[in-house]
Amino acid sequence: MKKELIKKIIFVSLILSVVFWQVSWAQEAPLQVLIADEGNVVLDKNVHLPEEGMLSVTDTQGNSQDINAKSVLAVLYALDEIDDTFTISDLVYYPSFSAFYLKCIVLSGEEKCNYWLYKVNDDAPSVGMDSFILSGGEKVEIYFDSGFFGGGEEDPEPEVVEDPPEEEEGSTGGGSGSRKRRKTPEPAPEEEVAQPVAALVPAVTTTTPPEPPAAQKIAKAEPAIEKVAEIPVSEPAPIELSAIATESGNSPKIPIIFAGLLAFLVLIFLGRRFLKNN
Repeated sequence: MKKELIKKIIFVSLILSVVFWQVSWAQEAPLQVLIADEGNVVLDKNVHLPEEGMLSVTDTQGNSQDINAKSVLAVLYALDEIDDTFTISDLVYYPSFSAFYLKCIVLSGEEKCNYWLYKVNDDAPSVGMDSFILSGGEKVEIYFDSGFFGGGEEDPEPEVVEDPPEEEEGSTGGGSGSRKRRKTPEPAPEEEVAQPVAALVPAVTTTTPPEPPAAQKIAKAEPAIEKVAEIPVSEPAPIELSAIATESGNSPKIPIIFAGLLAFLVLIFLGRRFLKNN
């Protein structure tokens, strides 16, 4: 009786060890970290996911803050300390948001600023780098794209509305002679005034010249610029913080768990046959 009990205990312990090992392996799968500049991959490296805990990150002003060691920013910050391919040159911390903003990275001696974005498994998260928590096995791409916010595009030249061309008109009135004047879009009506003169001088009808046209302003057509997003100058756009892991959070890989359960059932079946034969 004791012999059978010992066999069962050993058998169950073996099964539990296999299951826990598979779950642990799924959670600690290496990360693929890529850094790209305008579509050109500068760094492609596999790194191990850090253990649970906090990592102290220092901003450009020398102030340190603790963030989750499994966040995207923590992985990039730790990689910067051991790899010379890139250097984080400007990292800003905003106390009002309790969040970091990755502003500048130096690549091949050239500093790239303001247009750093990131993807996880080809999806762009809606939270900052310091808030997205990794679980292992993800593909993390940190890339510089100056055209994402419409940067680098030249504004079109504004259209200029010219004044209407001058037109010549003949004179009206017998004794005033001919004269030239500019025709405005809506000229004022002309009035004829009869001036009384001496009896020996025939009446002469004169035409009052119209007032000079008012100076017209040149209308400049402002180019319609589609506003996609804004780059923060003094403070960045609010960053949504999330303390809960996303779908790629700490949940183990479902196919691996199924494989572990299948192995568990197979081992139970073999164990029962073994015990039955003995």
